Amino acid sequence: MKNKREGFTLIEVIVGVALFSLLAVTMTTLITALLKSARKAEAITMVKGEGEYALAAMASLIKFAVLPVCGSTGGVESLTVRKTNRDVINYRYYATPSPSYPQHLSSESGTMVTALTSNRVVMTGCGATPIFTCAGDGSWVDICFWLDTVTGLDASERAGGMGTAGMQFGTRVYLRN
Repeated sequence: MKNKREGFTLIEVIVGVALFSLLAVTMTTLITALLKSARKAEAITMVKGEGEYALAAMASLIKFAVLPVCGSTGGVESLTVRKTNRDVINYRYYATPSPSYPQHLSSESGTMVTALTSNRVVMTGCGATPIFTCAGDGSWVDICFWLDTVTGLDASERAGGMGTAGMQFGTRVYLRN
């Protein structure tokens, strides 16, 4: 008499479930890493865009200005420049944003206030160096700051996100007056 067997043995079922579990764990890990990379790339793009915009906006006006004056009062670092048409522009970094100045970096001319960074980023100075440093003879202005996301995503481009979070932006603007 022939023994007809239908179905799988217990060993075959256990091996099948183990392989399926291994595949599921691998796919979950891969998808999680992919989503984390996408969020980090988005954070880097956003921070880089805001930092480059702020630097370019300031540099384009500062280089044609006269009489740069750097200062710091009550948690506000500032750079005041006078354009050749005698208009005065104040760049201000608010270390502690207030309801009247929610942005971290602004450009102020007369009654008009323009945010140079949004509330999506956190701005800090470059260590002990002020954000704005003016030359004694008024020939140049150094600008140096760090930006990172407010959501806690590390926007650094370092391998593995090691070191200081965020991205550093800086330039020396020579006045053409």
